[in-house]
Amino acid sequence: MQINLKFIVDANAIAWHLLDYASNWHYYVHENLGKWVKKNVVERDKLHNILESYANMRTPFGWQEEINLLNWAARGFSDEMFSKLRPLVNDWLELKLNDGRTIKEAANQAEAQIYPYVEILQSKFAALNVDEMVGKLHKLLPEAEIFDELPAYVVWSPIEGSTQGGANGAGVYSEIGIPTSEKTLESTFEVLVHEAFHKLVDPSVTFDSWKELEEIDQKYEHIQEGNQSLNGHLEEMVIYSAVDVMLFGEDPKVMLETNVKSSPKYKQMWEHTYKFFPILDDYVKGRAEADITKERIIAFAREIVGNF
Repeated sequence: MQINLKFIVDANAIAWHLLDYASNWHYYVHENLGKWVKKNVVERDKLHNILESYANMRTPFGWQEEINLLNWAARGFSDEMFSKLRPLVNDWLELKLNDGRTIKEAANQAEAQIYPYVEILQSKFAALNVDEMVGKLHKLLPEAEIFDELPAYVVWSPIEGSTQGGANGAGVYSEIGIPTSEKTLESTFEVLVHEAFHKLVDPSVTFDSWKELEEIDQKYEHIQEGNQSLNGHLEEMVIYSAVDVMLFGEDPKVMLETNVKSSPKYKQMWEHTYKFFPILDDYVKGRAEADITKERIIAFAREIVGNF
């Protein structure tokens, strides 16, 4: 198996991502880009109307269409599937910023600034050699879809250091803040790989087939009151352990101590990763077979639900 990330930098995709986040169409959308847009767009009334109308039209598509929407943007907004959004996008592209550029001009400039980093990202991904790790995880979690090549969009954030990303659909994306430091570029790369593993390994699909998790999941959903499912939470444990810890060398204990005062969700993520990591580490390094690892994951699920 040879896995490739197809890095894509496109001005229309950049402009669309800025609109999508500025609209705050869903409560999970981070507010930082919206705040920047509202501060930097000259025509406030027109901006308000575009964002409000866009959010209302965008919501029914949901998160699952995020990569399809990026693909639509990269094809020049030409597909009919999202055609009702096109008039709003056209108005959006012509909005003026405080520095005199239109959104379209700013996106074109951002594309030119980001594009030179593509070769660096490609080299870093080739050097990482994820094929062996993904192959081992597929033996434990065999229900994932197989991707030989995965689209990986790199989109502009006007906020220095911002590297938000996602994996909603058949592809991934990450922001890259401009100006770009070496630290920001590395963070963007790590986000892209983290998100790519969500698609390449897709642990939830296999977890959904484990009947032992169904009963535990019902109790977990009651505790979480409609937030992330148990299988989704376990997926994060797999990805954080495999990517952030094994591939990029994060120390889960240090990350837990560092994030004690951060958001409760992020603190809990590293608390559970700290406990989960030895399970995956034993499997990947050959100290435990797949069937034993499955039993340990189920026991871990019972433990974390029981401790709420």
